[in-house]
Amino acid sequence: MMPNAHPIRTLTESPFSGTLFDQSETTPRFYFQSLGSGSSGNCSLLISGSEALILDAGIGIRTFLKRALILKDSPIKPMGILITHDHGDHIRGAARIAHKLGVPIYTTREVSDTLRRWSLSSKYDLTAYLREIEADTPFGIGRFAVTAFDVPHDATRNVGFSIKAEAGTFSLITDIGQVTDRVRQAIRESNYLVFESNYDEEMLRTGSYAYQLKERISGGAGHLSNRRAGETICEEMHPGLKFVALCHLSGNNNTPGLAMEHFSGHLRANGISAYRLACEGLSLGEESGDGLATTVILRDTVSSIFSLE
Repeated sequence: MMPNAHPIRTLTESPFSGTLFDQSETTPRFYFQSLGSGSSGNCSLLISGSEALILDAGIGIRTFLKRALILKDSPIKPMGILITHDHGDHIRGAARIAHKLGVPIYTTREVSDTLRRWSLSSKYDLTAYLREIEADTPFGIGRFAVTAFDVPHDATRNVGFSIKAEAGTFSLITDIGQVTDRVRQAIRESNYLVFESNYDEEMLRTGSYAYQLKERISGGAGHLSNRRAGETICEEMHPGLKFVALCHLSGNNNTPGLAMEHFSGHLRANGISAYRLACEGLSLGEESGDGLATTVILRDTVSSIFSLE
């Protein structure tokens, strides 16, 4: 199914400190920016109107403050931190960021227990900041309506997030070993999607990882390959899906070029029109056109700001 034409843009400056911010917008758009992706640390920002959510907190407080410049000297108010699971590359900076910004952390009971234990051994007690959530039970954070849903991964508990605001539905689906019916449902309900494309199957097969680690990555509780990511998006493509960013790329078993090549190839083979948004350090090009806006989120790198409308 062909997507409709949508004005997704890559911004080169913050829309909140320059001329790009239109305070007269009757329907505030989403703005998305990755502050880090992959095993070196996952953290991103989703903004609607004058409110922001922090999605995962796997980078340290100093790195966060250095990279989250969109929040500096702007009217944007951080409203909370959403945590997908309790691996270090998703929670490393949670305590310090929550204390520094004075914002609550929303996550499952199992991950709350992990964070509480971690904080007991430091001066950053998280007890007052933790808000426990249930999968498939919507909750509100400011102007955002959030729903967590279970995804398969070898953490204590792992969820994805679907987030609704005036501009539509944004979903973050990462660290998934297999594509479940619930994952497919979330894709079908999304207008904007950040989706895992962790490894190239041939690179993993011929690489230097131990057999057990290869099995863990490619197993049903590990990560998603480029091939499965491309197949899944094509299978669940719908006219309302406007933007897909591939995330959590492996540093040893993938490259941004390979991830985008696989994804673009699947889209072409299924007759889905798409255009590529500029990606820092990678010659994807800035192509205008009809169809699905696509990009790759690089590891350990601050992305451009994506204007999602």
